[in-house]
Amino acid sequence: MNFLNAQRHNKMKYILFSCILVFILIIWCAVSVVDKRKVQIELEINNINTYFDGMFQVYKIPSWIERSAAQTDVSELYNINYLLQTDEDTRRTMKNWDGRDIPVLAGLPYYPFASEYEVQRCYNKLNSEEKTKYIVISKSIIYIGHCSEEKKETLEAAAEFFRKQN
Repeated sequence: MNFLNAQRHNKMKYILFSCILVFILIIWCAVSVVDKRKVQIELEINNINTYFDGMFQVYKIPSWIERSAAQTDVSELYNINYLLQTDEDTRRTMKNWDGRDIPVLAGLPYYPFASEYEVQRCYNKLNSEEKTKYIVISKSIIYIGHCSEEKKETLEAAAEFFRKQN
């Protein structure tokens, strides 16, 4: 191997090493953004739980439960990970074929977001009919299409409270 081949070989090592470093840096940044987003969503859930203080509680739906979207085509809302439940919802049961009570997963579909920008962007994608079925509270969207008037009033009061706070 002559001198010119050795220089070219060293350049290739440096280029390869630089590419690997850039790749590692990109992966590290992506992971830190995802981690930060999860923390912000957890803070939003704690904020909602603190505000409602026992009247409503956020319940995380286990991943093994099959769930469907709440009649909307907005891509950010297709995955229901949480429910906003009352005590009545947590105690709700249903009789199975042999007469035993089985707990039922009930409540309002709840979508927490990491920022207010994400919430507004997602909410603005809904058409006018769908917007009447959802309410924005803090950095969350809640489906209120099939809930009672009492719950709607409580949630609207919470939405007004958080709007005034910001």
